[in-house]
Amino acid sequence: AASDVYKRQAMLLGTAAFAQTTAQPEDIKTYINDQITDAVTQLNNSITGHKSEVQTQIEVLEKQVVELQSIIDEMKRRDFLNNSSAHFDFDSHVPTSNSNSIIDEITKFMKDYPAYIVTIEGHSDERGTREYNLYLGEKRALSLRDTLVAKGIDTNRIRTISYGKERPINLDNNEESWAQNRRGVFILYK
Repeated sequence: AASDVYKRQAMLLGTAAFAQTTAQPEDIKTYINDQITDAVTQLNNSITGHKSEVQTQIEVLEKQVVELQSIIDEMKRRDFLNNSSAHFDFDSHVPTSNSNSIIDEITKFMKDYPAYIVTIEGHSDERGTREYNLYLGEKRALSLRDTLVAKGIDTNRIRTISYGKERPINLDNNEESWAQNRRGVFILYK
């Protein structure tokens, strides 16, 4: 910064010295215009260099924003689908038709994000013995696994577990609560 000040002073002194000679006003004007043109050119070159640096930084930041948005979108989809459930009729391991949309969403997510693994929890309602409900929960989890595999998801990315009637989400003792408890729950993780 100090050297720039000295350069400007020298330029001004040079202009003043030049003006004190016998030079004609037109020559002085040309000399001053040349000095201004040189200064503007140097300034433009400096600005262009900074513009290039700033543009590079902007491009890096824009790329990072796109990457972060992709991660945010992935997390939103995962959070929406995580703990979602497919449901079953009484004493059945075939998902209800209302469950098709969630199964399709899980399949799409698994295809879009191949680093994810899913654990499918099989659940039943409280009716029946503990052993039978563990068996039924297992059949439900395996049925959902087989559906995902049939839709193109690698079986190595799917885990299953049965909780039978041990983890109800509704403790009421009626058909509505039993229907809610007959489910397969999808847990997504990396």
